[in-house]
Amino acid sequence: MNKFSKQYEEFVSEEEMLRSYYKEHGLTTDQFFPLMNMVMELSPLKINESYEKIWMKYLAHNRMINRERVNPNFEIDNYDEIIGEEYMMETLNEGGAFLSWHFGDYRHNVDEIIKALRFKFQNKNRKFYVVVDQESFESEGKLDLWEKIREEAGVKLLVAESNLIAIKLFYILKENDSFLLFLDGQAGFNEDNTDIRTNFLSSEIKVRSGIFRILERAKKKICILLTTLSEDGKKQIIFHKPFAVEPNKIDEAVNKAFSIFTSELKKKPELWRLWYRHDEQVVEWHPSVNIQDGKPIQIDWKTKSQNSSQILGLDTNHARLYELETEALSFDIQRNSGINFFVHTNDKYMNTIIRLTFLYPLRKEMACSISIFSELLIPVNIQAKLDHLYGAILKSNVSRKGDYHVLEFEMSIMQNNQLDSDLISKSLKLLLEIINSPLEKGFEYERIEKEFTSHYYRIKEMNENVEYAAQEICLSTMTEGEPFSIPIYGDLDTLEELNEEILLQHYQEFISSSKKYIHIIGPNIDEDKVQKDACSYFQQEEENNLYPHGDMLSPVHQEVKYIEQDLHANQGRLLIGFKTGINFSSLEYIPLLVFNTIFGNSPESKLQTEIRHNRGMAYYLSSEIDDLKGILLVHVALQEENYETVTEIILNELNKIQDGQVSEEEIQTGINAVKHYVKTGLETPAILIDISLTGDLLDFQDDEEKVFSVLENISKRDIVDIAKKITLDTVFKSVKKVAKI
Repeated sequence: MNKFSKQYEEFVSEEEMLRSYYKEHGLTTDQFFPLMNMVMELSPLKINESYEKIWMKYLAHNRMINRERVNPNFEIDNYDEIIGEEYMMETLNEGGAFLSWHFGDYRHNVDEIIKALRFKFQNKNRKFYVVVDQESFESEGKLDLWEKIREEAGVKLLVAESNLIAIKLFYILKENDSFLLFLDGQAGFNEDNTDIRTNFLSSEIKVRSGIFRILERAKKKICILLTTLSEDGKKQIIFHKPFAVEPNKIDEAVNKAFSIFTSELKKKPELWRLWYRHDEQVVEWHPSVNIQDGKPIQIDWKTKSQNSSQILGLDTNHARLYELETEALSFDIQRNSGINFFVHTNDKYMNTIIRLTFLYPLRKEMACSISIFSELLIPVNIQAKLDHLYGAILKSNVSRKGDYHVLEFEMSIMQNNQLDSDLISKSLKLLLEIINSPLEKGFEYERIEKEFTSHYYRIKEMNENVEYAAQEICLSTMTEGEPFSIPIYGDLDTLEELNEEILLQHYQEFISSSKKYIHIIGPNIDEDKVQKDACSYFQQEEENNLYPHGDMLSPVHQEVKYIEQDLHANQGRLLIGFKTGINFSSLEYIPLLVFNTIFGNSPESKLQTEIRHNRGMAYYLSSEIDDLKGILLVHVALQEENYETVTEIILNELNKIQDGQVSEEEIQTGINAVKHYVKTGLETPAILIDISLTGDLLDFQDDEEKVFSVLENISKRDIVDIAKKITLDTVFKSVKKVAKI
């Protein structure tokens, strides 16, 4: 038995010893959902091995993968067998896509590709990319050993949520380079999220189709890449024969790719890491699942009763799921000792997120300084301190929320009962140390000078970024005279006037006057202790009157503003800004979300269908709502000759909805999309934090139950009434100016 197999078997034995403990105390949601999905998916297949046995092996294999993430052991992580190496070489030579799943030892699935790039290619300029979601992009960059290996091989990470990801991947393929993408990642932008239905093991699932459309257009092949274990425990990496996406046959390509995966999955179901969220992709389970056949209720497994708003039960013999207890999630902010805090415990999370947020009224003279604080406050020696917190991750960010400037520091820490139980408290102390250091010691002169220079180039870079510049010009015009119109990063004139003394004065003012929030979201949180620690460390006097509650809505202007500006871009940009008179605190906010889903914010929406799919007049299109200002912004990348036609289509589609030309089917699709957004959003720390902050700023509190109640009662009249409230405010076009001779 090799070292890998021996370690794996030891983990399996340990998980089996914990079976009785799990039965008695219940499962965390990240344990329960994989078992539930396995039972639902595998029960119609009548497999020989018990679901619990497969599940125990799944938990053990995940422990192996988690170990590899932070401490890779290349001595035992080489593959015993490489199958289809010639197909790998063919794909690298011709340029194409390696498509895979989080299956087997997937963390090492580029090892053989890296070796080929290093030693088997004469052309050292050959490029290779791995497509990951934003969260993985940030966390992977912190793993020094993996980053070093990628850097040495010239392998680069691409963010799936980037608004230009489709264009980037297309040009990678046209340059005859290659990339790896995980088909179960479900992250993407715009058309990359267009669903195609395909068969899975026994269910029907929805699959993003964007990558297949790109491959069809680029006329490049797919090589399915899978890592697995043989029956005798040997580690295998398999490259399948490349195949093309035939014109107008994307469904066939999707079905072929998934048939290869499910064939391997049937053999080793325990090796697929993403069982825990499989139900999110299922459109329809097998007819035999969840049938109420009169059998008495039987609960074999259930989730833990403590620290959870929902208790679930599972009947493994009959593949039935029961909702035993549910409590609506509240977004209320608690206040104590001058601190606003929000603590939410959910055992589905694997890590704990701690976010310290400062809100300060947007002011022109302070904008540069606050943005510089984001970089300047992170100590140069921070990594050593984070390593003592079991590899915690710290990041900072500046943004704009309504009429406020936002500075955030976020820590992600591993929560494990076997680790230090006081990690949250130690993390809060580290954040306090970071914030207080300049107040006690001032800023280091050398770092200030460096950050002034860096910020100069940061502002220039942002102003030269086409998407950012176009949006800022349009939004600042729509909100002229309002704090919202002030640039987040400040301007070069203000930066020129800054010095060390002014920066420190700004920091003292910022810290003393900011509205402070602490959000802590994760598993197994002692809420009373966390609140006590947070208030003890960050206590301050009660907030001043800088923060009166108000709706912050941007007023409706009488005249439509038209702007044309040269952004020196290869593609045109068209932005159409509307005022809605509706924000998060309005009873009409949820119907507005449904309206926008129908209008432009979904792959099947009227604008996406008419402009992109039917006429092919846009490279990408988005339709977004600002939760506080009541602004609806449609952003289109297109050729300049299509400006007038696309503008006319956008206004015509709005007029049609105002005239009642919207079907019940479209409305129900919109409602279902918003339900899915809310359901998944309430399990996403970033969205939970945003909802609680927005509600607090507007003095408006809601809960999960009320949101779904509103959704259930939305009518066609509601959607039409919303559309009639929307008024055109600003039209922005980027126009290339011809130099005069």
